[in-house]
Formats: sequence, C-alpha cells, structure tokens
Amino acid sequence: MRTFALAFVAALIALPAAAEQQITLKKAPGVDKVEANCQACHSLAYIPMNSPFINAAGWSAMVTNTKSR
Repeated sequence: MRTFALAFVAALIALPAAAEQQITLKKAPGVDKVEANCQACHSLAYIPMNSPFINAAGWSAMVTNTKSR
C-alpha cells in the first residue's frame, strides 16, 4: 500500500510538469484558427497525442461536431 501511495504522489507531482509542455503546431493553413479556437477548451497537446489515430476525415468530423456544440 505504501508503494502505491508513493507512486500516486509522484504522479500528482509529475502531471503538472507534463501539462506545461509547449506545443508548437506545424505552420500550415488554418493553424491560426486551431490555436485560437481549440485551445479555448483543451490543450493543444490533444492534437499530436491523437494524430496517429485520427485521419483527415476523422479530424474534419471532430471539428464539425465540436462547432455544433
């Protein structure tokens, strides 16, 4: 139990440091809109984190769904 508690505390300490990483998106058409709009609700880290799993059609559907909320 003590090992779990120490691991949990270590994770709590490490999470804010990981969240503060600066994400720089590739300069491409629409990057200004992504930085201005998407970042209002979540970190830009969401994009590279999910890029290997979502294709262009998936991102388009996600943006369309998000804009309709």
